[in-house]
Amino acid sequence: MTMKPFEPLEPFEGKVGIMPDSFNQIVLLEDIPGSECEKRALEVALAGGYSIAFLCNEGSMAQKLMKAGMRLAGQIPVPFHGLAYPWCPCGNYGSPKIECRCSARKIGAHLSKLGKRINDFTIWMGASVPLARHMNIKGECEPVILKRIQAARLAPEPDDSINQSCRELLDMVVNQYISIDIARVKAIAKTIARMEGRDKIDVQHLSEAIQYQPQVQHGFQEWIKPSAIAVKS
Repeated sequence: MTMKPFEPLEPFEGKVGIMPDSFNQIVLLEDIPGSECEKRALEVALAGGYSIAFLCNEGSMAQKLMKAGMRLAGQIPVPFHGLAYPWCPCGNYGSPKIECRCSARKIGAHLSKLGKRINDFTIWMGASVPLARHMNIKGECEPVILKRIQAARLAPEPDDSINQSCRELLDMVVNQYISIDIARVKAIAKTIARMEGRDKIDVQHLSEAIQYQPQVQHGFQEWIKPSAIAVKS
């Protein structure tokens, strides 16, 4: 079998108003296949004005999502800072199509560089190659998503009080991830609550916010030293 030549997948970082020449073609969110979780993370980032980092591999939709996010942020308008960063030097770690040939040492060193920028990004999300069965499924229409984002940005701030279920979830998270930033989790949970038209944080809002922390991104913490992703509230 012919092996694919080694072609490193370069990180891509962008902000509103800085659009590379390669991003001239408009890509609508509904035309990005098989990436509903990643789209949701992007929506939360735009609703809260948060920076977002996608940990991606070759064939993922990370750069297309970045392109859509930068364009939508300019329309709202809202600050936007995004990063599409490959899981490994060759960009194939976690890909169902191409085998990664990077050593554990190289992957660890590669991700440690990103770990040093832990405070540059509020939302973290893994972006993998879409499954073949999802490639022809269109997502939610972009105008609907944009309307929801704008409504969330105009909604009042939810109540700071949390119920017993929320407290128990936060206690469990603190015990499992010593360095996780609870203040950041609560802030993101409030944004999610606003997106759903709620005036209080519920346990499902906190659960989703926890998923966007770098400490819980599958594979990230395993490859680098715990001290590299320590976050203080």
